[in-house]
Amino acid sequence: GGEAIHVIPQMIEELQVITGTFNAEYGQAMSGVFNTVLKAAAPGVSASVNFRTMLSSQPYFKGEEVKNDAGVIIFKKDFDVYDQELKNAENNDADAIKDTDFSETSFGGSETVTDVTLSVGTGSLGLMTAVRLFNDPGRLPGLAESHQNLQTKLTYQLGSNLKLGAELLYHTEDAFYDPTYDAMKVAGSAGELEAWDWKYALEQFPRTEIQSLQFGVTANYVLSPNTNITLRLDRLDKTQEDGAKRDGQFVTLEDPNQVITAAGDTYDGAEGPDHTKILQHIPTNNSWFGLMNVYGHYFKAEETHTTLGLFGTSQVNTRHLVKGGIEYRGFNISRSGHDVWFGRTVGFSEATPRLQSHNIQDVSPYELVAYVQDQMEFADMVVNVGARLDAFNVGADRGVWDVGEDGKRLWEDKTLNPFDPTKRRATETKSKISPRLGVSFPIGDNMAFRYAYGTFFQRPTFYDLLENYLVQMDGGTESGYFVYIGNANLDPEETTIYEMGLQYSLAGGFKLDVAGYYKDISNLIAAQEVFNVAFVDDGSGYDNPDDNLGGWSVSDPYQASHYIYKTSDHFGNVRGLEISVSKSGASGLTGRASYSFSIARGTASDKLNQGSGSLTQVTQTWTGNILTMTTLDWHRPHVFNGYLDYHLAFGGMLSRAGGNLTFNAQSGLPVTARAGAAGAALDKRAPTTINVNLRLDATLDLGMVQPTVYLHVDNVLNRR
Repeated sequence: GGEAIHVIPQMIEELQVITGTFNAEYGQAMSGVFNTVLKAAAPGVSASVNFRTMLSSQPYFKGEEVKNDAGVIIFKKDFDVYDQELKNAENNDADAIKDTDFSETSFGGSETVTDVTLSVGTGSLGLMTAVRLFNDPGRLPGLAESHQNLQTKLTYQLGSNLKLGAELLYHTEDAFYDPTYDAMKVAGSAGELEAWDWKYALEQFPRTEIQSLQFGVTANYVLSPNTNITLRLDRLDKTQEDGAKRDGQFVTLEDPNQVITAAGDTYDGAEGPDHTKILQHIPTNNSWFGLMNVYGHYFKAEETHTTLGLFGTSQVNTRHLVKGGIEYRGFNISRSGHDVWFGRTVGFSEATPRLQSHNIQDVSPYELVAYVQDQMEFADMVVNVGARLDAFNVGADRGVWDVGEDGKRLWEDKTLNPFDPTKRRATETKSKISPRLGVSFPIGDNMAFRYAYGTFFQRPTFYDLLENYLVQMDGGTESGYFVYIGNANLDPEETTIYEMGLQYSLAGGFKLDVAGYYKDISNLIAAQEVFNVAFVDDGSGYDNPDDNLGGWSVSDPYQASHYIYKTSDHFGNVRGLEISVSKSGASGLTGRASYSFSIARGTASDKLNQGSGSLTQVTQTWTGNILTMTTLDWHRPHVFNGYLDYHLAFGGMLSRAGGNLTFNAQSGLPVTARAGAAGAALDKRAPTTINVNLRLDATLDLGMVQPTVYLHVDNVLNRR
């Protein structure tokens, strides 16, 4: 659902940001696309080195002076809030993080970025390579991040008609774990995984290591001066490990006696979760400071993504430019590991192959795409018309359980149950045809009016489709409300967009653009609570009939009677108006300023914190299932942003100099004025946010070498 590999800025030839409607050649997006074209080598040989660091390091976090009700100072000014994490809770003099990653981490320090590029163009052959090294130690424990990127593009002109290309993108990343992707700790509990809550057991705070490799080859053949075809093959491999580390290795939690505690002690369930350190707030001797926050966590995910596409473009005549293409995308996903929380260990192992949580056995989803579009140019208008077919299959043999073979859903069929393997079926292919239409009317030499309409289709993320989708329960804690179950039978998300706009050329190279839009959004992910008819396994569950291999038996039943699963029930709409003024030019003053006013309403601000009601399967009754439109907690009605750039070329040693200012001001987020339970009104707004960034630079001409010296300032106004 995100960007697998960050493209190094020096590798970008062209970046298109297309918002609103877009042509049929683009898909898998609901509101807009970023189209990035990698840079090809220019003739000759050139190289560059760029290093950026902070003038002063990030300040290490210190607490302020705190007094109790009697006026006595509890913490003095500049109190080191994180002092205790360097000490063992049972012994102030012991090193609690010895041999862990935290023992090698210095909190605070300067963020550094190093870029190296090489371009070689020799006739028919071109090579463009870039390397980026990024390191940010972070102001606080848990915020450190580093990554390394290597990206290369090779082009070769074979004769006059055939051009070959290849790209290689390699990415490694080391950061701290993002708790929002932990399905066992969703909603409010996710916040309890923040580093602050782990300050007395930082050695158990999970971290993330990622390796991604993408390789693609392209062949472009010119059939005639008007027609060309492109064949594209691409492969992406990604491995991600999440968990605590000791002695440079991840703690996999496969051994029940494997612990992460500094002292190496093992605690039973009565004293605390296995693999978990007993917490103690030393000043107050408060044991179990945040029970939920500290638990063992290890998961390894392996994914592959293969794409094969054939595309063609033809300027049929002076009136018609036709594009078309077909594409196949194949995926393979596997994820397994363990969680230890509330004294219980959940996860998959060969010894006890019970799929209890998080694990995704090998699945092979695929997608099919076909599109055609025609850009027609007439004397008084330009028309873009097209259609796109998107289809996908999650590729899960036991992925459908929320709908019976007769089409009845949970509230119509009491026998449906995600924990009954006999009721599961293979997923089916889901598809949709999306029409696209755009019309532009020139009015005189300086003005044009446009209208656009389109429907847009997006497959739900694999996380929503597959996370926990084969979960098994054992009658203990895991059978309750804590587990969210992915649904491999989710429908594709859809948006229908209507847009009207006007652009007008002003004197002096200025352009005015005014646009209004309306977006109708449906099939967004929701969380459905279910009190279901409990299913008791007879010993044959999930292909594990042998008790010695972890199969269930009648004497080992599980009563999974309360859970949450994901549905496609949420919906909403966004309507707005955008006004922008821009000035273009090769040098001198250029810039753009944009103001937008929008209203975003929907049935929920996100897919987890607000569900689609509660179903009691036995009585076929609902509670609170009426979905109502409300203000969304991420909605900012007013947004003003843009940039100003002024650069001039000079002669002699000073080749070029200038500056760039970017700015953004927007409404504060909706907030609730007072604490309240579910349904508290978001009737107030936080203060407006303003951010201004500045870059000043000068390029010198020293013959073969042209150094650029620059100053970059984030948050010029120093607003907190």
